[in-house]
Amino acid sequence: MSKQYIIRTTVILAVLAVACSIGYNIYLSFEHADKTAITLVTAPTDATAIFTNTATKKVTKGSHGTVYVEPGVYDILVEKKGFNSYKKTQDISKNNTVIAELSPQTKEAVDWVKRHQDQYNKLEAFAGKKSLEYNKSVTNKYPLIGVLPLKDPYYSIGHYKKDNGEPVVVITTESPQYRYIATRRITSMGYKLSDYRIEYKDFQNPLKEKK
Repeated sequence: MSKQYIIRTTVILAVLAVACSIGYNIYLSFEHADKTAITLVTAPTDATAIFTNTATKKVTKGSHGTVYVEPGVYDILVEKKGFNSYKKTQDISKNNTVIAELSPQTKEAVDWVKRHQDQYNKLEAFAGKKSLEYNKSVTNKYPLIGVLPLKDPYYSIGHYKKDNGEPVVVITTESPQYRYIATRRITSMGYKLSDYRIEYKDFQNPLKEKK
């Protein structure tokens, strides 16, 4: 076998490899067109994930990593034998990250977790990072959230996060008068009420004498 033949064969194989790689990338670009990339983080990492579109009922299966689905609301099921399942309904268009930590249900699963604790540590680290990123983005867009909660003997101002990531400011008081005072406190700090979704929640006044 001549040296020239070996060189020619090597070049041809290299060209074919590049062509196949380009062709595969083109195929993926068409396959993923108009789809949302979901970052799916699971522990255990070999758990099976099933995404069911609530409107079309189309089912997409995936596992730890990236899963591509059409935009929409999905019923999400992550499961592995011997572990409690993760179930959630989520609008992928508004939140494309799914973090599913499965707790062991059987003795075999408990032993498995002990041997693979690194998978849970990585999930917790990722979840912590996403939480910090979310808090920073929220306080940048909704600065009032950064100073909550605010508490007074007659009312409190807190917040919670909806499934789509939108923060909701909650004013808790049993008195219409203190609802007004609480909203005035927000505006007096320089925040616009129109920039926030506000909910009012009643509770039993802690200063009221118990019977």
